Order: sequence, then C-alpha cells, then structure tokens
Amino acid sequence: MEFIKSLCFGDIATTMLLSRCIQKSITLEGKVTNTSGAPIVYNITTDGIYLPNKIDTLRLNADSTYQITLPVNGNEKLTLFLYGKRNLGSIYLTPGKQTLDIDASKSNELNPVDGLTKENKILKKLADLNENVFNLRARRGDVFNVSKDTVASSVYQKLTDYATTLEKEVAGVDDQFRQRSVQDIRIQALMAYINQYFGNYRRGSEMVRKEWEDTYAHMLDFINVGQAESAFSPAFADVISNMAGIDIFMKHERRTNDDNERNQLLFD
Repeated sequence: MEFIKSLCFGDIATTMLLSRCIQKSITLEGKVTNTSGAPIVYNITTDGIYLPNKIDTLRLNADSTYQITLPVNGNEKLTLFLYGKRNLGSIYLTPGKQTLDIDASKSNELNPVDGLTKENKILKKLADLNENVFNLRARRGDVFNVSKDTVASSVYQKLTDYATTLEKEVAGVDDQFRQRSVQDIRIQALMAYINQYFGNYRRGSEMVRKEWEDTYAHMLDFINVGQAESAFSPAFADVISNMAGIDIFMKHERRTNDDNERNQLLFD
C-alpha cells in the first residue's frame, strides 16, 4: 500500500514537473493579400524584449494562406514588415491559436481575431510614435515641432509634454504591459531629444552646448533609463549606443577614425 501511494505521488510530481517544462506557443494563421510580390518578414519579442536581429520570413502557401507556430513563455509582441516597402504594424499575442488576415497594402492596421483589443490599440499608438521618431531622425517629418527648435529647454518641454499626454492613454491593461508601454514612450522621447542634441551641439557655442548638456541631464531624470522596462522598447539599443557616444565622444571630445577602437570604447 505504501508502495502504491509513493508511486501515485511520484506520478503526480512527474506530471507537474513535465507540465512546467512544456514550452508554450503561439500559433497564428490567416490569409495574406496585396503583397505585390514582396516577402513579409516578422520579428517576435523574446520574453517581451525586442531583439532587432531576430527576423524571419513568413512562408505563404499557394493560396496565400499561412500558419506559423512560435515558442513563447507568455504574451509577446509580433511586428511584421513588407520587405523593403513598409512596416505593417505590431500586435500583442497570448499563447494559443489566433487568426490574423494581413493586407500588405496598409500600414499599422493589423487586427487579430479574438486578440487583446486594448493592448493592440495601445501598440498602434506606440508603433506610430516609433515611426514619428524615425521620421524626425530621417528628416521626413516632425510631429513634435522640434526639428527647427534650437532651445534645449523648449525641446525638452515639447517632448516631455508629448510623452506625458500619450502616457495617459495607456489605461485598462495589466500593470506589466502598462509599465513597459510607458517606458517605451519615454525611451522614444529620449531618442528624439538626442537627435536634436547632436545637431545643436555641433553647431552651438560653448554656452549653447552647456544648455543642451544640462537639459540632457534633466531628460535622463525624466526617462530613468535604468528601469528594467526600458529594455522592452525597440529604441532601447539605439538610445544606449547614442548615450555611450555622448559620454565618450562628445563630453570628453574624444576622436577616433578606427572602427575597432570606437566599437571597443562603446562596448566598454
């Protein structure tokens, strides 16, 4: 009898252990239209963290349908691109099977069936913000009204006001998603500030440079880059690289034409 009890308890423990070890997955399927012959590529976060080099191609069947199954540990963000043409947007997915039809002629209009509605509405706003910051950096647009502003305190105020207003729209979701979304907004605002900082610093007098340096410190206080949630922003890697550039090459006026030396300094 004792042997049977031990055997039963052993089976239960083994089952519980195996259930914990079983990898969760997201299965996504649907139909793709209007690709104009271009492939669709996608990136899915890992434990919520965006890894820019983690790119794969969406394989289509002869009838333009697809099905992909991706191992995950929880909710993840999937971003799709029509290669060489446009960002199709991002969606927030839970483990399980979901349906997503993709119209590759449209940007940022992905709508999964039975998806996380509130989260995906917020993701659209974050995708727009990411695009707006990219446009500012590429000189293709300026929704923040900072591209011609040479006063550091004014740029700071515009960007922090923009971020604070957008943060108020992040509501009605779980606290983890809310914190990550808010920090993404702030990291993007910092990226926009750094873009203006570089241009004005190079052209400015010593007094102007000092103003941008001082305001940069206030911007860092507002952003608090050291929060763990910062790593979940797609702009995080760029921000960290640029911050290192500011600390090493701008503040200390260090110059090097050796790519290996520069990379080593940035890595250190």
